[in-house]
Amino acid sequence: MRATSTGSRDTAVAAPRRFVVATFLCVPAIVAYNWWAIVPFRRGLLRSVNSFFSDLEVKGARDAALFGRLDLVAGTLFLVALVLSRLPERERRWEWSLFVTFAAAAAGGGLFPFSCAEGTDSACRTAEWHFELPLHHYMHVLLSAVEFLSVTVALLLAWRRTRRAPSHPVEARAFQWLAAIVVIGYLPLAVAYFSDRLAALVEPVFFLAFSLAAFTEVAGAMWAARTSPAHTMRA
Repeated sequence: MRATSTGSRDTAVAAPRRFVVATFLCVPAIVAYNWWAIVPFRRGLLRSVNSFFSDLEVKGARDAALFGRLDLVAGTLFLVALVLSRLPERERRWEWSLFVTFAAAAAGGGLFPFSCAEGTDSACRTAEWHFELPLHHYMHVLLSAVEFLSVTVALLLAWRRTRRAPSHPVEARAFQWLAAIVVIGYLPLAVAYFSDRLAALVEPVFFLAFSLAAFTEVAGAMWAARTSPAHTMRA
């Protein structure tokens, strides 16, 4: 009986700690994922507000390798945080899996740079559509698409879950606003892409929203773990 009690006590201590660690890991992950914030302070990198920040990751370009490494670091940290904060709740299963997919895609994108600036270079875009570019370019495009799609669906599922099930009011409000910002933001993003206008003003909104969504997922899991009956009994 004494051994069983000790085991329960150890589990109760270990669980909250891993959630706290996971939440703190999200802080450097958010900073690394939003490397675009330093670009305006580095002269000559962003030549126009019509350029996409992602176009700065063209192979061989100035600081492209650094930005790729930051994507890798951010995705890896988010991935570790999500694994540490996983909860065995059925309602979170698909949501959590999609956030993990987002983190893995973000990390993977850092390993495969663009070969040219497809966001603002019409010749590059034409070559891209005719499959005339190196494989690593298409890997980056594919992983970026997976990154955006997975986290968008995860956000919508998280918003639905927090509307239907008990959750922290801050978590519910955060998912509500982030989901609205992302869904509404796709229209100006599409306009920026096809018109080559004001991309540098639109794209960062998604990067910030995605990283805050991953943080909210992890922090919400920590709150749920602390308030669940199982953890209360163990404590």
